[in-house]
Amino acid sequence: METVDTQHWDVVSDTGSTQFYQYVPAQVGEYSLKFEYAEQTYTWSGTYKGDIFTAASKTTSLTVQQEQIPAPTDSYPLPSEYWARPIEGQNTYWYAVSSNWLGSPYVPGANPSFGHPGAFQPDGTAPNSAHVMWSKPIQYGGVLGGNQSGVAGGIPGEMYFEGGSYAVRWTNPLVMYGTLFYEEPYGNSGTGGDYVAVNLRTGEEIWRINASASGVSLVPLFRL
Repeated sequence: METVDTQHWDVVSDTGSTQFYQYVPAQVGEYSLKFEYAEQTYTWSGTYKGDIFTAASKTTSLTVQQEQIPAPTDSYPLPSEYWARPIEGQNTYWYAVSSNWLGSPYVPGANPSFGHPGAFQPDGTAPNSAHVMWSKPIQYGGVLGGNQSGVAGGIPGEMYFEGGSYAVRWTNPLVMYGTLFYEEPYGNSGTGGDYVAVNLRTGEEIWRINASASGVSLVPLFRL
């Protein structure tokens, strides 16, 4: 037997002209929903006074059943074998293995003056065993050669320009799309050298630019 339920609003009080109504079907079967808007003339003062909003009607149908509809797929499973970028946009859960890092490097538990205390990449994954993927020197330095370290009265084993608390060598590196971006140090500063992009997995240099050739620093910064 067909039944009809009607809901009518003389006035829609929402200033955005939106009206919400929740209907819970009492039994399984086929349902039709019909919306009707009667013609209306705007009689109030203002820009729209005298405007006529013509009548409109819209109908849609749906099926009510006992069996629950499966939840929509919001992501496909994480990869179980080798994968490469770009990551298909429907694999939203893959953020847990993509490991992009657009902020400054932090040490867990670091002093708040160096950034967010204890901040790190919580969703990234790393190898389960310690290893060196690749190395790429960014400056000269280390132990000098010769018994007297090249100067009279020198100390055997003297080192030079190792970089320290006041000569940071690694400033604002970014990891994005499987690529490591960083600025090389220059002189006593951790910046000022070329800006370089390397393959994060192999260390192969992809490109480099003179970041200050134009007189304006062309080094990107991540801002929270």
